[in-house]
Amino acid sequence: MLPLFVHAQSVKQLDIKNGFLKFHLGDSLSVYYNDIYVPEGKLPDQYEVKKKSNPLYKYTEKVILIAKNGIVTEIDAYIRDEASIQHIDQLLTQYYGPGSEIPNPDKNTEGTNLVCTTWRGDRVLLMQMQHNINHTVNGIMTRGRIQALLFTQVSNTKVGGDLPDGFAL
Repeated sequence: MLPLFVHAQSVKQLDIKNGFLKFHLGDSLSVYYNDIYVPEGKLPDQYEVKKKSNPLYKYTEKVILIAKNGIVTEIDAYIRDEASIQHIDQLLTQYYGPGSEIPNPDKNTEGTNLVCTTWRGDRVLLMQMQHNINHTVNGIMTRGRIQALLFTQVSNTKVGGDLPDGFAL
C-alpha cells in the first residue's frame, strides 16, 4: 500500500508544479516576456526560453513554450546528452515517482525505437519521449538515446499544496 501512496503523492507534486522550471501551464506569455524569444524559422506560437532563464541549461538543449491565444499550453524540454538524461531521469523519479512506461518490445532491438514514459496527475500530463538508437558495429550492439519532456495541461482542476524546498524541476 505504501508504494501506491508515495506515487500518488509524487504525482500530486506534478500538479502543484504545473509546469517546468518557473514556467507554468495556463500562464499568459506576457509573464515571461523577458525570458523567451521566437527563434528564426520557428512557428509564431513556439517560444524558446533564453539560456539565462533556464537554471538547467547545462542539461537541456532547449526549452520551448508552446502557446495558443497567448496562453502556455505545452512546455517541451529537449535533453542534451546521455549524462544529462541520467540526471534528469533521477530528478523525475525523485520528484514524480517511477512513471508508467508504455510497453515497446522492440525498444532494445536494432534501429531507432520509441520509448514513452508518462506521469499523469489531475491537471498535468508529463510525457518522457525517448528514442533508443541501437546499432550493431562489429557484432557489438551500441546504444544511444535522444530524450524530450513534454508537459501538457489536461484539466483546470485546482490543486493545493507546497513543493519541497529546493525543488529542481
